[in-house]
Amino acid sequence: MPSPEGHDTGPNPLEGGANIPYPIAQVLVTLLALYLAAGAIFAVPFAWRGASAVDPAARGATVGFRILITPGVVVLWPALLMKWRRARRGLS
Repeated sequence: MPSPEGHDTGPNPLEGGANIPYPIAQVLVTLLALYLAAGAIFAVPFAWRGASAVDPAARGATVGFRILITPGVVVLWPALLMKWRRARRGLS
């Protein structure tokens, strides 16, 4: 789409420019939702017990701390799961 000065500013997503096909977008959104759902399920036991196992400084942490770390746990759950498993085996 040309700008008022006559320069091409590229596709405008609001005008249907370089759109991602709907089925691909639907799959990506579904995968993201599943990833975040798995993270939310993992976050509950990790915040309750896993944080203390992975980081000794988290032992005796308050409920506020556990609530505070929950969003990060939801996003980073695969890495934290691996760390927790290593800590449980004593490989930390």
